Amino acid sequence: GLKAGAVYLLQAAAYGLKDAPLIFARFFCRVLIRLGWGELMESTFALVRPSHSLPHPATADDSSITKVKHMPCDGLLSKHVDDVALASPDPLATLRQIAGKGPIEMDEAQLLKDTPQKQVGFDVRRSDNRVYQGMNGYVSLSSLPRGKPSGVVVDSDFSPPEPDEIDMSLEGEYLKWIARLAWLARLRFDLAFAASELASFSKTPTERHLAVIITLIRVHAASPKELIFVTMYDPELRVFMDSGFRGKICSARSAMIIQLADRSWSLRC
Repeated sequence: GLKAGAVYLLQAAAYGLKDAPLIFARFFCRVLIRLGWGELMESTFALVRPSHSLPHPATADDSSITKVKHMPCDGLLSKHVDDVALASPDPLATLRQIAGKGPIEMDEAQLLKDTPQKQVGFDVRRSDNRVYQGMNGYVSLSSLPRGKPSGVVVDSDFSPPEPDEIDMSLEGEYLKWIARLAWLARLRFDLAFAASELASFSKTPTERHLAVIITLIRVHAASPKELIFVTMYDPELRVFMDSGFRGKICSARSAMIIQLADRSWSLRC
């Protein structure tokens, strides 16, 4: 045991000191780069063939509107702290290669099955040649508070708050629920823009906007949907980067969308 008055040298990764996650993230990134992986965006990596290189995000002074680049892809990996989700022709062999290169100690990997598995905020299951990703196990309609009495969201719900509407006592509650809606929007693209707009009012919370947020979460809980990923026989990575919104429209928002698609599929975004 520890003795009073003694000084101990702690292992950062083992004892969870503040910089331990950052140190591990940088180390893991270096391991993947040595194996030919590239980081598309934070914590998302792709294994592209040597004849191709990953694009850099569009810069603010880029005069082009949209860039589209096709890249043959042999693997896609997403990491959250020390959890990894991997798609590749032979995921177990790929993980063994990563572990050996580190070296990195890993728990035994799990291949997806029909039974939903919770993976960092998502339910994931596999059936035949398809993978289903949802959030059904994380949102329960019965546990949610009431939203708008009408249960219907209209355009005027997204208008900026009036000065007499703002109630800073709602800030904590507002941040809690907008964070949940933003997480759900990762699977519900039909809610993504609404979540973005409502998040812009986080510093000026109102009961009106809070009710809209909860109503949208209830919409998801009442009609849960899943993303479906199907088998690809000739996979390629498609990256869409929009750099034409430089303050002229859309409040300077830009977009980056990554698609892992079969080469035979039509180009869509």
